[in-house]
Amino acid sequence: MSEQNRRSRIEGALLRRGDANYETARARVLWNELKPDRYPDLIVRAACERDVQEVLKLAVSSGLRLAVRAGGHSWCGSPLRDGGILLDLSGLDQWKIDADSATATVQPGVIGSRFARELARRDLAFPAGHCPSVALGGYLLSGGLGWNSGLWGVACASVLEVTAVTAGGEVLRCTEEEHPGLFWAARGAGPGFFAVVTSFRLRLRPRPTALATVGNG
Repeated sequence: MSEQNRRSRIEGALLRRGDANYETARARVLWNELKPDRYPDLIVRAACERDVQEVLKLAVSSGLRLAVRAGGHSWCGSPLRDGGILLDLSGLDQWKIDADSATATVQPGVIGSRFARELARRDLAFPAGHCPSVALGGYLLSGGLGWNSGLWGVACASVLEVTAVTAGGEVLRCTEEEHPGLFWAARGAGPGFFAVVTSFRLRLRPRPTALATVGNG
């Protein structure tokens, strides 16, 4: 398949360096004002899991390096690199909560504070990040240190399963029994993880009487 055909299969927004909205998209990659002068060749905002597969196949076929963004709260600006493709997962922001089994499946772009509010309505909770606007993707891949870690441990210890897309575009379900190496690496590898996680299955907790969190002012 040609590179042009591969790009046409991507549903989400695709911006090349020099396009009209490129600089606006690049500026939004990171949450703070510490934005290094690094310019990806392409910025793709995934609209679905299949977009992730197509972007990975495009990166391999074109010989381009890939960087991934979920919420952009990286202090060192790891998603913003020179050249290659920046894959923005912030649009993958759906969740499904199963109160009976006290589990949830979340996409990487889910914002922690929004998720916490939905859990509270069901008298459930999950180890929260320090900042309300942090997305769960980068938070969980980097271990998940937050307000409740002293009681419940790091958040990645409550990850039961991940769905990961490999460099070849293969979608894998990873648990302690299936693809255990990838599952182990996904819980703490951070931006160096060698696949793209499109969903996490989480173990939830009963909501305590007092819950340490951060509001939005």
